[in-house]
Amino acid sequence: MKLIFSDQAWEDYLWWQSDGNAKGLERVNTLVLATRRT
Repeated sequence: MKLIFSDQAWEDYLWWQSDGNAKGLERVNTLVLATRRT
């Protein structure tokens, strides 16, 4: 499966990685992994 982010979603994801909320990033990564398993 190919995971595709919209431009805004990708910018948000990069923000979470650099300056953002670590809990938010962890949650997004968990959701991405769960999606890829199905």
